[in-house]
Amino acid sequence: MPRQSFQSSNPSQELIQPTEPIQLIQTAREAKRSRPKRKRDWEKLSEHRSRGYRVPNHLRNMVGETHEKTGMRYAIRGIAEHHMTTTSQVAGAMMTYALSELRAGRIKLEAHPQPEGRVMRLDWSIHEDAWAQDIPVPKPRRQRSPLEPKPLYISYRWGRDIDQQIKAVSSSLGVTSGEVVVYLLHHAIQSYRSGRLRLHEAAKVVRQTVSPSW
Repeated sequence: MPRQSFQSSNPSQELIQPTEPIQLIQTAREAKRSRPKRKRDWEKLSEHRSRGYRVPNHLRNMVGETHEKTGMRYAIRGIAEHHMTTTSQVAGAMMTYALSELRAGRIKLEAHPQPEGRVMRLDWSIHEDAWAQDIPVPKPRRQRSPLEPKPLYISYRWGRDIDQQIKAVSSSLGVTSGEVVVYLLHHAIQSYRSGRLRLHEAAKVVRQTVSPSW
């Protein structure tokens, strides 16, 4: 009697062929390509754009390095976690408070001239009785030492209005915006520590926001 082959009538009992690893990689790649791209249009809005300010070297310790547990940024991060909100919300509320203190005259910022850092404005004129003049050789650019720390920036997502006020103050004093930001935030943090500035939580759809009161 001839030998017959056996085939199961139940498809679930049929032998499953192993999948090659290369097929899995292609499937994952196709799934990633077909995934809709994440839109970040909200970051393009003026009130959501991050505003960065370069910190002067003599104020680095006051601001604190990125991973250090000291300084202004560390304090703002702790306050944000306490109120279950973002650091930008806390910094924005504190800056609003500090700018109001500045307008009211309760705090004053004074600029100290640095002659070596001034840039002279030049006018020009034509002389008929001209004589030759040499072009000075420019000084070599100062090379940053490998041991010198990289520039430090402080940035938060606060609105254009706050940014414009900061730039107006820095322009009137003739100092950098970063210096104004550091001193105003430092004043706000000191007021928070003393209890004069209190942050009140307001419910929001995703996370909470805070507003200053004094």
